[in-house]
Amino acid sequence: GDSLYFNGCQIRQAITKPLDLTRASKIMFVLQIGS
Repeated sequence: GDSLYFNGCQIRQAITKPLDLTRASKIMFVLQIGS
């Protein structure tokens, strides 16, 4: 799947494209810290 990789000691942010969530019942994501 798609993923983001951040390296170093800095502020991190990820901005998505606009999402139409008018018919969504839930949003799921996974956050993995470390390897």
